[in-house]
Amino acid sequence: GKQSYLFLDDLYHIRSDHQAEVVDYFHRITKGTNTWLKIGTIKHRTQWYFFGQPPIGMKLGDDADEIDLDVTLEKYDLTKEFLIKVLDQF
Repeated sequence: GKQSYLFLDDLYHIRSDHQAEVVDYFHRITKGTNTWLKIGTIKHRTQWYFFGQPPIGMKLGDDADEIDLDVTLEKYDLTKEFLIKVLDQF
């Protein structure tokens, strides 16, 4: 009855044609349980979902939410602050 967490990191290291199957497997075994599935990967190197009968994987926005943890120049002020903190430690 307690919550648990399953962390999968670096999903992008798995061949892209198998990624959706791996995600689908862990999604199925954790669905309906008190388990939170957390997957770390690189967005543009990941294939989350294949349409089929049945569909395979998880659809972002439907089955899963995306959290962007990248710090890039698109967020200039945040990136600047982060890099200054890194330099200050040297």
